Amino acid sequence: MSLIWTEGAVTDLEHVRRYLRAIGGGGELRLAWAIVDTSRRLDAAPIHTDGCHDVPLLAPFVLRVHGEGPTAFVLAVRQCGSPLR
Repeated sequence: MSLIWTEGAVTDLEHVRRYLRAIGGGGELRLAWAIVDTSRRLDAAPIHTDGCHDVPLLAPFVLRVHGEGPTAFVLAVRQCGSPLR
């Protein structure tokens, strides 16, 4: 099982982290734990449903994931309801 983060997803994650740090309230730490938990769940899946899916991360953020058999690519981190990029 492989979970691969694209450069775009890592960049998106950094933007979300900076945003949460700016507004305060511990969101940055909650995001870090949500990334660890969500990544472990995705990595533990024996096979991923083919195609693109939104996986909840930390409300209102989701991971846009593209599954291809035993591999999942994290394409983006985005807000629920925002248009696909």
